[in-house]
Amino acid sequence: MKNTAPNLWNRIAMSFFLLLFALTPIANATPTTTQQTNEQIVKKVDAYLKQLTSVERFSGSVLIAKKGKVLIEKGYGWADKKKGIINTAETKYNIASLTKQFTSFAVMKLQAEQKLSVQDPISKYIPDYPNGDKITIHHLLSLTSGIPDYITPEFFQSQASKITNAEQLVTLFKNKPLQFSPGEKYDYSNANYTLLGYLIEKISGKSYGDYIKEYIFDPAGMTNSGYNASFASLPNSAIGNIYGEESLIPINDPYIHAAYAAGGLYSTVRDLYLWDRILLTDKLLNKNDFSQVFVPVKDGYGYGWEIVTTGKRKIIWHNGSNPRGYTASLSRFPDDDVTIIFMNNIRGIDEKKIRNNLTSIVFGEPFAAPKIYKEVKVNPKIFDSYLGKYELMPGGILEITKKDNKLFAQFTGQEKFRIYPLSTTSYFYKNIEDRINFVDIRKGKAYRITGGDTGKEFELKRITK
Repeated sequence: MKNTAPNLWNRIAMSFFLLLFALTPIANATPTTTQQTNEQIVKKVDAYLKQLTSVERFSGSVLIAKKGKVLIEKGYGWADKKKGIINTAETKYNIASLTKQFTSFAVMKLQAEQKLSVQDPISKYIPDYPNGDKITIHHLLSLTSGIPDYITPEFFQSQASKITNAEQLVTLFKNKPLQFSPGEKYDYSNANYTLLGYLIEKISGKSYGDYIKEYIFDPAGMTNSGYNASFASLPNSAIGNIYGEESLIPINDPYIHAAYAAGGLYSTVRDLYLWDRILLTDKLLNKNDFSQVFVPVKDGYGYGWEIVTTGKRKIIWHNGSNPRGYTASLSRFPDDDVTIIFMNNIRGIDEKKIRNNLTSIVFGEPFAAPKIYKEVKVNPKIFDSYLGKYELMPGGILEITKKDNKLFAQFTGQEKFRIYPLSTTSYFYKNIEDRINFVDIRKGKAYRITGGDTGKEFELKRITK
């Protein structure tokens, strides 16, 4: 699904799972630019990412290029803190939904070889697929098939470890009813690209990973990219992290490959830049044979790419994230020949804000410097006034608890996080910019919570007596 205005609860409570491999758009503002040198761009980018890294709101690698020249390629934070390994431009990350653009390219290559047509119904290749005569490959590529998603928190927790082939994945959604008639509308469902990976295997006679390696990664020189069930044990691979109650917790997860053709590839920022440059050439495939991937079908989505215009600027991009601790983003500005790539190994970072701020820096536009909060000391007895449950929406409850004279917040079904005092009534999360305020305090109890970037974006009401 798309999320056009992420807030505290999207980023902390819901985005970890509900926005799995989903898109969050680039800010839709008319740019006001100022002239700056490449050196100034690099200095601003480096300072911005160092600030984020210092408060664990980013840990990863970035590459920014302009007119064919790499301005910055650098790592920040830890690839594996336990082993003392830092992130670099050569660090490997799971690229999550950036995988989709490689899957779509593989399909276009098969079409150029006349082994399929994007207008073919999938029943031509999978005769027993329900509604397969109505669903075309075009529908899968453009996320307009109506096939529901299957990737959920439960999938990674209980099913991913059992997956050994594509057919097992297809059975997870094959018999679910369509959400709408094929072609009727757009809906972000990873099942579409899982099914495309399965078709690539059936038509080419090769495994998905082998096909991508042989026809894309190897000829492109992308030697640090691949599809590997043992990704976590590869040299120079970043370990995913999640936020614990008070510190980051590493997740050495070997099952990321189970996201398959929708999100199972890994790469580096350097390799993704090779990919970006090759898309300007005929090296892998005649440009006319894959130009369709950049044509929006519905809601600005093409074939594995989002195509938008913000102000006067055209952007071709995609992002990805997963609950195992990885985020990836690749933005291409074709009219300016600018490319912005970054990958990260902390789950739940504000990817949209980072992407928008890097874009603003590169184009000389105003951007929001990170808010760095400083904890103050308060009497922990004050916390007792705030303990209880507060409702954001039906079924969405924030519970405030105390342990060892520390205050914690936990949203329904999600992890518990410590919150730190800015004052006796205002508190912040260390790893995001949002804060919460306890207000309407009567007879020793707070009856409302307000919060967000400015502390005024949302409100919750006490439901505990």
